Amino acid sequence: MKWWNRLKNQPGFIKMTQWEYWPSLAFYWPMLFYGPYLALRPKHICFFTPANPALEGGGMCMESKYHTLALMPEELRPESIFVPNGMPVEEIKRAIEASKLSYPIIVKPNVGFRGLLVKKVNNFEALVAFIQQYPIDFLIQEFLKYPEEVGVFYSRMPDEEKGEIILLVMDSQLYWI
Repeated sequence: MKWWNRLKNQPGFIKMTQWEYWPSLAFYWPMLFYGPYLALRPKHICFFTPANPALEGGGMCMESKYHTLALMPEELRPESIFVPNGMPVEEIKRAIEASKLSYPIIVKPNVGFRGLLVKKVNNFEALVAFIQQYPIDFLIQEFLKYPEEVGVFYSRMPDEEKGEIILLVMDSQLYWI
């Protein structure tokens, strides 16, 4: 089975078999058909927005990552700095120093999806290059290095006091609970 171990570790094979690497259009195209179908029952195009009432638009798209982070308990939140478009570079440098962030850091758009423009930045010069290339609002966050990354899908009905974890995502594998 040496051939299988070699094949499954090839970048092309990984990108083809793991959905997180697929282009957005390939991933979201079924919603062009399924979304309108789902909207027929409640007879409203924004039927999904109550799913995440604390997030703008129900978390469907275009919500601020910074505002979403603010909903988390402070002790669980990564150290983050909001940088509006046009903020002077020297002011950004002072904000990083004041927050005691150290390189490497993570830079990501305040509005985005599926890792678009998320970058690990190793020094201030690379950060300045990012700022110049992408004139947008963005976040600077501490780089958290853990051996595993886990996505947790928690669901609670509005009339219930407690919800439940119904799905975990680890290493691009779904685990239904």
